[in-house]
Amino acid sequence: MSFKVCIATTIKGCPDNILETWVLFHKTIGFDHFFLVYDDPDEIPSKAAKSSNVTTLRKSDFDQDYLNSLDTYKNLKDYTESDLIARQVINMSNVIKIARDEGYDWILHIDVDEIFWCRNWQNVKNHFYDLQTNGIDCINYVNYEAIPNCFDVENYFEVVTTFKKNQKHLTHIQNTFLQENGWTASNYFNFYGNGKSAARLTQDVQPVGPHYFSNHREFTSEYFPVILHYPICGFQNFFDKYKILGNFPDLWLGTYEIKKLLPFHLASRDAVNKHSLEYAIDFYRQRVLKAFDKNLKELIDIGIVCQIRDVQEVLFALKKTKKNKKRIQHAS
Repeated sequence: MSFKVCIATTIKGCPDNILETWVLFHKTIGFDHFFLVYDDPDEIPSKAAKSSNVTTLRKSDFDQDYLNSLDTYKNLKDYTESDLIARQVINMSNVIKIARDEGYDWILHIDVDEIFWCRNWQNVKNHFYDLQTNGIDCINYVNYEAIPNCFDVENYFEVVTTFKKNQKHLTHIQNTFLQENGWTASNYFNFYGNGKSAARLTQDVQPVGPHYFSNHREFTSEYFPVILHYPICGFQNFFDKYKILGNFPDLWLGTYEIKKLLPFHLASRDAVNKHSLEYAIDFYRQRVLKAFDKNLKELIDIGIVCQIRDVQEVLFALKKTKKNKKRIQHAS
């Protein structure tokens, strides 16, 4: 099939093993290329970023004249220093043009702590081709949020298999259970719940925030792929994430109150950047590791929380194959 699909992301301070695993997994399921936009212009790309199917970009690589022509850039340029969201959208606008010029058909916008779980297609190209033949040019995917299983996690893609289902995939009875036990839209997920998106690289497509593209359509059927989000699996990953983000503003783009939308995000910023290491450790233990301790089994039994081992199994198979190849080479 002469059909090319790619992924774009903004990256900063990602551990080498995470980036390598992220690229390897998505390459295995059919993605052809990866566009990594480095948020820190001085960051040295890791070995995984130097492979032939990865393009690394920085702000200096972008076409400023093209940027100046976009309404998106005009609306966000005043927030590029303070807001990661603004930079993500501007980066995506640039990557869209580059990917389209290089002949890619579809692009997925996710972060390096996210996996595209395409469970009903062996190759993602078939999924995107099906969308296109059915007249769908942009699509938003439901996301699930990982539940960390221990304090120290080296590679969460390999060990974390427990996920909170998105409320869009829960029945009325399951959502009622959450409400009766004190879980609301703002504290059930610690982070976003509005999914991530992919788009066909048409001439007029543009990002609308980090979660959507213009003219997107949303399909909440569990038959469709899901974004598996591993945001703070392991204390060190949690701590590093908020050290990198720093003391970001209380408002997104000077307008949206983070405390109302994602209170955990703001509390985490303060725990890491305004208190002691001991405080941050206790915060992580209480607010993350123990949050589902009491009723995790019950949540699994009634289908609100699920076990997804597909990513782990794919990575295990790839490791096994790699070891066998080395053994054969050594023997010969």
